[in-house]
Amino acid sequence: MFDLERLRIKQFDQFQRRRVFEMPAGLVTVDGAPIPEGTAFCFDHAFVNLKTQDAEIHGSGPGGQPLAFRTIGGEHKALFVWTGREDWPPPENTVPPTTAPEPAPGEEAAWLAAQPGFEEAAAILGGSYSSGDWGAVQRDADVLRAAAKALARSHPAAARYLARRSLDFYHSWMSQATSGGEGTAMEYEIREELKEMRKLGGP
Repeated sequence: MFDLERLRIKQFDQFQRRRVFEMPAGLVTVDGAPIPEGTAFCFDHAFVNLKTQDAEIHGSGPGGQPLAFRTIGGEHKALFVWTGREDWPPPENTVPPTTAPEPAPGEEAAWLAAQPGFEEAAAILGGSYSSGDWGAVQRDADVLRAAAKALARSHPAAARYLARRSLDFYHSWMSQATSGGEGTAMEYEIREELKEMRKLGGP
């Protein structure tokens, strides 16, 4: 059954999927990386404890790199200010995340680890999976999806690989369902992600 103390949602107070926010104060990601004051952040989803309003907020930075932050109670309302924008500018107006050559087959994890901002995705490909709570596999899938989207234009082969691995993780997450109805609900929850990754991953 769904864990209401860690519910994955795409709309949370001022947060709506694809809205772009500015962080008026510097923050630290869940991985311990400092993010400077004024950095823009495109919201994707959040894991929220409905009782306490503690949250783990996921999205991407200006270069498409996945970012995640933890907030306590209602502090997220002051830490993120909506800019009035929806989603990032078109990819042609952004700087590609890396100019490195495409990775050789079988070397995707090592290649990704050398690209700034993709360390978490590289760790997942290397076998360092999340564990211990509901939605962990789904969060790993989300990280790989964000990396695939960020590399789609500059490194299409790497993006296809990441999209396919993301689908593997989404399917693994759905396999945790304890009933047919729950499995259908889980697939419905991530229908946009599945469609996006199937298209990006190719045949």
